[in-house]
Amino acid sequence: MFEHGEIDDRVVKTDGNEQPAPAALATLLSEEPRLAAVRRAALLYSSPSPAELKMAARWLVALDRLAEAGLSAEERLQLLMRAVAEAYEPDVYPPPRPVLREAMDGVDDDTLVEAAEAFIALDEPVASGEAVVDDEGLTPHARQSLDYVAEQIAERRLVEGIGPLAESRRNLCVTVRAAELRDLEAWCEADDARKNDVARAVEESAAAYGLQFVGLETYADFSVAVFAHEQLDARFSLVPGGSYERGLSEREEELVRAAGEADPDAGNWYETYQFLIDQAPTMRPVTEVTVGPFLIAQHASAPRDPAEIAAMLEELPFRLPTEAEHEWAQRGGRPSQLTWRGDDVPTEEWLEDVFAAGDDLRNPFGLVGLGLSPEMLCDVWAPNYGGAPTDGSARIGEGPRVVRGGAEMVYPWQACGEWQLLTNAVRASSDAWEFFLALRPALGVLVSE
Repeated sequence: MFEHGEIDDRVVKTDGNEQPAPAALATLLSEEPRLAAVRRAALLYSSPSPAELKMAARWLVALDRLAEAGLSAEERLQLLMRAVAEAYEPDVYPPPRPVLREAMDGVDDDTLVEAAEAFIALDEPVASGEAVVDDEGLTPHARQSLDYVAEQIAERRLVEGIGPLAESRRNLCVTVRAAELRDLEAWCEADDARKNDVARAVEESAAAYGLQFVGLETYADFSVAVFAHEQLDARFSLVPGGSYERGLSEREEELVRAAGEADPDAGNWYETYQFLIDQAPTMRPVTEVTVGPFLIAQHASAPRDPAEIAAMLEELPFRLPTEAEHEWAQRGGRPSQLTWRGDDVPTEEWLEDVFAAGDDLRNPFGLVGLGLSPEMLCDVWAPNYGGAPTDGSARIGEGPRVVRGGAEMVYPWQACGEWQLLTNAVRASSDAWEFFLALRPALGVLVSE
């Protein structure tokens, strides 16, 4: 059984025998079935450098040190690889990152710290007795690494708490008597005097949320009541309710097909056009959904680290919009259009026009920058709309949240269908947005009899 090993630039010493490093590593990785996982990881390196070979030897030693915990070889490798990824400087003996994410899911925090400690204990200065250690026997680098692990654990817990926090606030709302708010058509038929009365009633009901009515604004064919939140330096639109067909309609699919047929020589043609059509099941079945009125921020927050977004949501007095509300708001009362700007397939020039126009370019409800940032919603992610609520409420449950948009995060585009993130129907899981998320605060409006 392999218990101890050292690798320098030329020679491996194991159990008193010496071999050239590449041959010795090959021998070690074929000695016992329990090293099959290590062998798989090592194969990721087509031509290992001495530093990488040395890292492999460290894996083997640390695997044995973790054996007392009663874990299988595969489990020990997973723990160790995760510790290397999170607790060691990435420019020093870089770990084989291609397998990290799949292998590390589900490892509990305490075991992660133990694995990190086992790895850090192999630090050469500690082994030689030349390093200064603290009262727990850790070098300054080891302490820094473990502090980093602890920080990552705390951030991960914060991000994992977004779903429960969002669901706990999903019923936040104010109450008014204003039948006109139930339906966009009825709102459009009301005169400005009545709209002002309704908006002032909403302001009175929403006083505890710090919202003040600032007036009616017209962005398309109808006026919208706009509210200011001084503390957030944000404006909110009062979006009337209504019914619409949620999801990627046949008309929208045909628009994409026609664009693809008209552009047969496009680079990465599949990603540019066909990929969206192949993903249509995630945006179906197309179903009629009825949404109640709500207030929603005209601007999304700047994209931030998911942990920062979690902290921001915790501090806000508002909630996340539901997926049904967000799509209704993005479509702006215009059914079956491909994007909030119409039916044209977005190009980089289309996107640059949006960047340049800023607040001067809005959808009919006055919302800005739709599809640009990856906006997190209240709903738990599901691969399609089967069984989803049709009353505008959120689908609840444990797991990642639904995200809409994100086109500016992959700009400049690489002809890989990035424009699809700007469409009204495309949706994704928050798992797909590991590094950046945004939020657009909302507040429900309940119409009483």
